[in-house]
Amino acid sequence: YKANDVDYGYVLNRTIAANVFSAKKGDPADLKGLFMQRYLVCESIVNDDDLLRDLKSTKFDMGIAEIVEACQEGLFELLGIQNVIHTSALPIYSHVYKMYGIPQIPSFMPNIILPFSQFMSIRERFTNFYSLYKLNKLYDKLHDDMTELYQKKYGADFPHLIDLRKKKANFVFLNTNEHLDFPNLITTKVKYIGGLENPNQIPISEKLKNTIEQYKGFVVFSFGSLLKTKQIPPKVKKDIISAFKRFPDYAFIWKFDTKDNDNWDFVDGATNVYFEDWLPQNALVNHPKCKAFISHMGYNSFLESIMAGVPIIAVPFAYDQGHNAAVVVEKKLGTRVNPVDLNDVTLTKALEEVLTDSPSIYHITANKFANRMKDSMKIMSPRDTILNYVDYAHKHGSLPDMNLSSNNLNTFQIYLLDIFIPLGLGVILVLVLFLYILRAIFS
Repeated sequence: YKANDVDYGYVLNRTIAANVFSAKKGDPADLKGLFMQRYLVCESIVNDDDLLRDLKSTKFDMGIAEIVEACQEGLFELLGIQNVIHTSALPIYSHVYKMYGIPQIPSFMPNIILPFSQFMSIRERFTNFYSLYKLNKLYDKLHDDMTELYQKKYGADFPHLIDLRKKKANFVFLNTNEHLDFPNLITTKVKYIGGLENPNQIPISEKLKNTIEQYKGFVVFSFGSLLKTKQIPPKVKKDIISAFKRFPDYAFIWKFDTKDNDNWDFVDGATNVYFEDWLPQNALVNHPKCKAFISHMGYNSFLESIMAGVPIIAVPFAYDQGHNAAVVVEKKLGTRVNPVDLNDVTLTKALEEVLTDSPSIYHITANKFANRMKDSMKIMSPRDTILNYVDYAHKHGSLPDMNLSSNNLNTFQIYLLDIFIPLGLGVILVLVLFLYILRAIFS
């Protein structure tokens, strides 16, 4: 669905415009802008009578939707859909926890928009707690505003979107792998499907194959599609090339927007760097000569690289990328260079750690995790997980008896504050009375 009069490129343009390589700019992720965009799309959906009429002309047994959105819950209600499966392209995060009644404990469960590991300092734990609070407030307001759109059109008694979601939710499919995240609290309704194979994988071109054969090994370098290479400052590009030139036995295959680049002076005579507008990324990381992947840490890139046993040099920019990089560092699947610190020295050091004659600790660990993930998929593959649980949900409905009762409790009840606060006040009262009596006796 494409809403009219909604600038879908807003958040993308904000991210591109932000100089992620400057410490003064901070995180380019514009969450408020993203939430406003989602509200406008929902407004368009609610008021699109033609869309609803077309959908009502077909009978649906089940709805499948991305959990980051909630607007479709109202649409499902209007269509009479009672069974819903949610999906998520991100590691499990606060929205999933909240929807399925899973307590998110900020002392050891980091918010995925923060670059923290599960072992946080006091300051990090406070930052984590505060960010979770703020993020949940943003979600609450967005969902209240979206619900109000439906209530204005269909009556004040139209159910809240989150109540509909909790009532109808069957399962959530996370397009991630449990081995490539920190340990989490989950319920039987949370299913991991990361590692789903693409049967139409595009092979490496003959041109790239011939290039690869000329070298001892090669490194794949991609910052994904969100950040355009024209937004990388000239000095950073020059420093990257300078670092690559220090490893003449290795080819560096860089996903680069060649058509948008007018100045190639930064190449500075480098002969082992190859610029490609598009890469068969999965095929490249699975090539036996691939030694490392320099990545912005989008989850698909993360998953593909480790599934192939290839260590990562993480350069995260925004959203969940810092979280994914923290997983890489803690599990010794690679090393990390912050964008603001990306220069000749830091990149050279990172490359020296992975481009070793004997397998580095990162290669050993990446191969170990690749084997772990492949063996776990033999128990039930991502494809079978999807097919089996969709069929199961269709047969048995939303399974309300499997919902955590915490969905019906408030924060005070979940953390027993309704017990400990009165108990603590009672203890204080007893102590005060005791001291008062002692004072009366000895005065």
